[in-house]
Amino acid sequence: MTIRGYKPSKDLIMKYLFVFLLLCISLFVKGQKITIVDASSKSPIPYATAVLRGGEYGFVANDSGQVNMYNLRSSDILEFRSIGYISRKLICKDIITGDSVLLQSSALELDEIIVKPMLADEYVRLALKSISKNYYPDSFATHHYYKEYLKENNHYVNYSEAFLEAIQTGYLSPKDSFDFRIRAGHKSGKDELEFMLKEREKEIKKELKSAKKNGQEATSEDFVMPLEIGNPPFLLSLDPLRNADQTFVVNNDNVDFLDSATHTQYEFWYGKPVEYGNQSLVVVHFDQKKKVHKPMLAGTMWIEQSTNAFVKIEFGISDYSQNHIIPGYMKAALWIYGLSFDIKNTLVEFNYQPFKGKWALGGVRLKADVFLEKRRLFSENEASDFVYECEMLTTELHSYPYTFKSSLAYDYKKLISEQLPETPANEWQKLKQESRTYR
Repeated sequence: MTIRGYKPSKDLIMKYLFVFLLLCISLFVKGQKITIVDASSKSPIPYATAVLRGGEYGFVANDSGQVNMYNLRSSDILEFRSIGYISRKLICKDIITGDSVLLQSSALELDEIIVKPMLADEYVRLALKSISKNYYPDSFATHHYYKEYLKENNHYVNYSEAFLEAIQTGYLSPKDSFDFRIRAGHKSGKDELEFMLKEREKEIKKELKSAKKNGQEATSEDFVMPLEIGNPPFLLSLDPLRNADQTFVVNNDNVDFLDSATHTQYEFWYGKPVEYGNQSLVVVHFDQKKKVHKPMLAGTMWIEQSTNAFVKIEFGISDYSQNHIIPGYMKAALWIYGLSFDIKNTLVEFNYQPFKGKWALGGVRLKADVFLEKRRLFSENEASDFVYECEMLTTELHSYPYTFKSSLAYDYKKLISEQLPETPANEWQKLKQESRTYR
């Protein structure tokens, strides 16, 4: 797979996971902010959607279930959806800013003739064989809202946002390529990790001294640890349905739950079927077998029953993997520094949305919560809790050919924060206001 000279490796994904007004009385409503919550637990439902006008226009909640809605008509009917919940329709004029919209969880009875005779792993393979008929085959253009941040002990170390345009090849293309443009951007953060700062400064001084001795020109910036992990073309390239023949590799092990060659190392089982809008979804869970002593994955797939299309795929590091993630030679290095870690949570999530009778990637999200601690007898003890999140939402899809609105090409050799344009405040606020709106 090549991306204009950039060739991402899928094993990077696991490494990356370590190191996110009032109602008007006129015809149009300027803006409303509500929260979508679980009717039973009253907890927010992350990334739920509010759709209208035939599903071609809508809004995506953030990780706190909050939705900012704009450019609504008072007569609009909003349908609130989330996988695993019964959809609910409300008239816009009956919604008041600050309201909570409650969704009831759902469980459906599926056609036993379709599901029962087929093992869960066989059903996944059936869905994989249906990719060619379910996903958009031709080149198409997309608009995206991109966000990436890293927190250390609840303080932002790095925070970047951008609005992007892209042209990408269709799902049936033998070679993937992505042409990106940057429309607008914003960055903030102190750009400095506190954890093991003294040790890292010592190492930088050693590297500078070595470079000077060898007649090389170098500055301390050349050895600073990059705080950005994801990048837009990398996120698109991770789409497992776009690259179904490629495998995820960690420590030289194939861990891909979509690769039939590894299915003997996984347990697959059906969950309770659920509804999503007017669709019924088959739920398939997976986890590595306990006897498999290497890093593997665990997660869930939601598959549309009538077409066998993947609607959502999410996974993370299996609980059984923690003792097998770090290679033996790295464990010695961790012991020298007195480092210990606890992987609290990891998540990789792909959501798909309809496009001209087919499906295409609607959003990618990476998240990790890792606790690191350094404890040695004759050194200063340190501890840090790191939270990393990166997401890219598809806000618009267009048929090809397409003309870019921005002339600023994305440079694959640079961090995205280094090439964000100086976006005027009024333009940025206008874009930011509708950052979680899709068309």
